[in-house]
Amino acid sequence: MLGRLLDGKGWLGLLILRVVIAYIMVKAGLSKLDDPDIAAEKFANMGVPFEKLSVWLAALAEFIGGICLGLGLFTRYAAMFVSFTMAVAVAASAPNFGFALMVLAGTLCLLFTGPGCNSLDAWLGKRPKINIDRGGPLKQSGPFA
Repeated sequence: MLGRLLDGKGWLGLLILRVVIAYIMVKAGLSKLDDPDIAAEKFANMGVPFEKLSVWLAALAEFIGGICLGLGLFTRYAAMFVSFTMAVAVAASAPNFGFALMVLAGTLCLLFTGPGCNSLDAWLGKRPKINIDRGGPLKQSGPFA
């Protein structure tokens, strides 16, 4: 019964995932951009090399990547940059890596599946269409099939 209710709603799961990760990333990026010196001090305490440069790179990946993920624009590229940033966060915060690991898992899902049909990528035709909305195995359609 639940399967029948949710069949064809794969796009909704991807939309929710994109919007939640976008919110988290934009907020994290803005906090680093707001006071990069404090963020650089935290990075130095975690042992991240080139802390000032690393803060700016992480802040831009999080802020711009978050906006792109939320809109579903250049989603796979944004997910790649955010995934790398989260992988560094997991490695740098060894005892408390759970939250960064969850975000990393979500961005890896978006990297492999794409943004879904409710995205600017799909609207602009920038990605191959992957049919995950009908249940069953994934089937590619479109010019890249």
